[in-house]
Amino acid sequence: MKPLFRLARLIKLPIVFLSTLSAATGYIITGAAMDSRLPLFLTALMFLAAGSAALNQVQDREFDSKMERTRRRPLPAGEISLSSALILSCLLLAMGVVLLYLFFNSLTLLLGGTTVLLYNGVYTYLKRISPYAVIPGALIGALPPAMGWTAAGGSLFSAPLAGLMFFFYLWQIPHFWLLLGIRSHEYSGAGYPVITQFFSLTGFSRIIFTWIAAVLCTGLFLPLFGIFTHILSMALIFGSTLVVLGGSVLLIRAKDEGLTGVYRNSFHLINGFALTVIIVIIFEKGVFK
Repeated sequence: MKPLFRLARLIKLPIVFLSTLSAATGYIITGAAMDSRLPLFLTALMFLAAGSAALNQVQDREFDSKMERTRRRPLPAGEISLSSALILSCLLLAMGVVLLYLFFNSLTLLLGGTTVLLYNGVYTYLKRISPYAVIPGALIGALPPAMGWTAAGGSLFSAPLAGLMFFFYLWQIPHFWLLLGIRSHEYSGAGYPVITQFFSLTGFSRIIFTWIAAVLCTGLFLPLFGIFTHILSMALIFGSTLVVLGGSVLLIRAKDEGLTGVYRNSFHLINGFALTVIIVIIFEKGVFK
């Protein structure tokens, strides 16, 4: 079990899983059937995402060794060698590329390559020099749904796809900044520039709340794009919006000394909201279509 556990940590399995689910939403909202091509596409994307995540750990190993949250990852902990991690990441990336090339169209392959390039070639280094790297970097989270959409034969220039991509783009920003709020001293101690160096905790919390509100509004507007239309789906999203909003209001009311707990609670709430949107889409457009 230990080798499998190390592999799961090396490829950042929770992030890979969420990326794969978001790609599934893009595939499903085209109206394509949940046939054998969908699992094949998700397998290809999972290989690509896992390889990219493993390569990122190779790139960030020195920074990871300085942070409590990441110092137990396989590379800084010495559980896997640098050469082994690099070889594994390249193999996973190659498997993803080969599957996309053989079974899907060139546009989907191009989007996949762009995602890896942005993550490993741009964002990984940009976050070392700018506290605002997450704003352009959030585009990475918007591309898996686009890959799903094009893999199912959809046109890249489509209103439903634009709405879905915009939702996942916006969600990435409070997701990261809430994590930063919880661990800001670790990020700054590791040498990353952090936005909390330029804003008070009160001001930073209000900025995060504004982004959360934008994510919630975008989620409520998704039915206008036809992404989900059933009354039960809309009721679930509306209810989830109220829950997240109620919990996140504390961001603009809590005192500085109590903000870490508020950040952690809001982090779980906004991630739960994104997962709720994914599940609603999969069930309405896929399972119960």
